[in-house]
Amino acid sequence: MLSESLALGFGMAHYTLVKNLEGITPEEAMKPPEAGGNCINWVAGHILACRDIISKQLGKEPHFGEEEGRPYRRGSAPLEPGAACVDLPGLLEGLNRTSAALADTIKSLEEETLADTLNPSVFPLPVEKPTLGAWLTLFLFHECYHAGQVGILRRLAGKAAVLK
Repeated sequence: MLSESLALGFGMAHYTLVKNLEGITPEEAMKPPEAGGNCINWVAGHILACRDIISKQLGKEPHFGEEEGRPYRRGSAPLEPGAACVDLPGLLEGLNRTSAALADTIKSLEEETLADTLNPSVFPLPVEKPTLGAWLTLFLFHECYHAGQVGILRRLAGKAAVLK
């Protein structure tokens, strides 16, 4: 069943993310990589902000308020040390809380619901008739992509790999 596969995928992405965040201090999470790009805090917050997009689409309450989630939106400026944002422990709490709720919500979706066609304007790729299931699959890929980035950023911070 697609809903169970999607829930399992989101669960594995969350596990990877949380394992990669083990032992990272709030200060390390705010340090941008030498070559430029987003810090660990931004990537973790961005995943949480994207879970809010999913929650809203599925009729659930988002985790972040409007202002709290603003620094983590796609296209936002990279965070620098001292920036006004949610600290890493707060992000971890939100990630852990939303992971279970997201999995439960996705598991409860019927195949017919996953086959529902979405408005193409909410779909990031040019697809004639995007379905909710395809949309969730793209968000799953997106979360896995960023969970992997945290693993690389972890290594750049001088931490040992936790997943081998």
